[in-house]
Amino acid sequence: FDRPLLYVAATVCLAVFIFLEYVRYFRIKPLGHTLRSLLSLFLDERDSGPLILTHIYLLLGMSLPIWVIPRPCTQKGSLGGARALVPYAGVLAVGVGDTVASIFGSTMGEIRWPGTKKTFEGTMTSIFAQIISVALILIFDSGVDLNYSYAWILGSISTVSLLEAYTTQIDNLLLPLYLLILLMA
Repeated sequence: FDRPLLYVAATVCLAVFIFLEYVRYFRIKPLGHTLRSLLSLFLDERDSGPLILTHIYLLLGMSLPIWVIPRPCTQKGSLGGARALVPYAGVLAVGVGDTVASIFGSTMGEIRWPGTKKTFEGTMTSIFAQIISVALILIFDSGVDLNYSYAWILGSISTVSLLEAYTTQIDNLLLPLYLLILLMA
């Protein structure tokens, strides 16, 4: 609820993550070797190079909407309609959507999207979880007024969820930016 504090905290976290990656990469004592062994447990095919950037990408994806639009333009409710959800784009796309798609798709998914490892069930649960999150945002953030733009929000969430199913890019960065752009339209 305190966007300026969140803005500063995310910036400080990014600086700490970059510093820790520097310490890990150059094996600076006393933490460098320990960080290298601990973070190697979480590597995937995208972190096959010398740098481990997944955690930085995740923080960037969650924070970019706050950094781009740090506060409503003027007063409470000034960003009407779907635009009111812009600060939440990172949380919706990555924190909720991508996470739920990964969990449900890998554990219960059976129907695969053509040409991908992603599942139909993961995408559908992602959309559903994001809709539930939007409902919770409406309940707990009185500054959000969607002005009956529910169809646009549903379409935006669905589009970004399908993009998550088909992208081979770094989805932690890509998805929040696409959702932010769609919500700003």
